[in-house]
Amino acid sequence: MYDSLLISQSLIEKAVEGTDIVLEPFKGYYNFQTKDLDNFLTTFFIQEDGSFVWEKREYTYVEPEFTSTKKWNYGTLKEVSEPEMIVDTRTAYIDFYDSFATEEERIFITFKAHVKGGKLVEPISIVSVDRTNLKKEAEEFKKAREKWNKTEATWEWQLATFISNCRWKVQRFFNPFNRKLDTIEKNLRDKAKAQNELT
Repeated sequence: MYDSLLISQSLIEKAVEGTDIVLEPFKGYYNFQTKDLDNFLTTFFIQEDGSFVWEKREYTYVEPEFTSTKKWNYGTLKEVSEPEMIVDTRTAYIDFYDSFATEEERIFITFKAHVKGGKLVEPISIVSVDRTNLKKEAEEFKKAREKWNKTEATWEWQLATFISNCRWKVQRFFNPFNRKLDTIEKNLRDKAKAQNELT
């Protein structure tokens, strides 16, 4: 799994200054993912003043209401209190990442933050920027698709698909019968064991 890391907009804007990196902020933060923290889908923040905190949320499980119209109902989680910001005092280097696309390319960017005792101790920096040319990727996919279509068009592939479909239909037809036989077999073995235990 991963965690979310929300970084104050001003801190990221300093890190990307002079580059062509364009990320979308939300309510004064940029939202990233990281695998360098707890990996429990926790939400962490590095705030404008460099404070490193995590958002504590408490939930309770609400039993499902069973009705004749709902086949599957697993219940829900209900928040029992307001979220609370807790200072995280660990010392860590945190790599976090995001991606975005322009008309020409898809960009995957990784940043690094150094926190110590609940504070950011050095400016956030860019670790790497991976760019994928979308036109070139589409051409490569088209070539691969054409190659695969040729493979699927061969008589060998068509016959193998026909055999697979026939096998699946036969298996599906006999499944109820096989399950009944499995049940009879199990019951007979259970009775035999029970009789043996009585003597």
